[in-house]
Amino acid sequence: MFLVPTPEIYHYIAFRAKKEGQSFELGEYFFKYRVAGGIREFFGARIDETGDVLSDRKHPTWFEEFKNQ
Repeated sequence: MFLVPTPEIYHYIAFRAKKEGQSFELGEYFFKYRVAGGIREFFGARIDETGDVLSDRKHPTWFEEFKNQ
């Protein structure tokens, strides 16, 4: 439905789920829809209006690791 790039938050939450040993079953659409609707935080990770991750208050070191890959 949304013809926009997959937001970075999708990839970041998938990365974080793997680090936590959790399954990740949320699809791209889940994030695209919410970013377009104005949501700016997912599970402690703050994002900008395009879905790029700005910070993670729950796991700041994992955020830095993700950004540096």
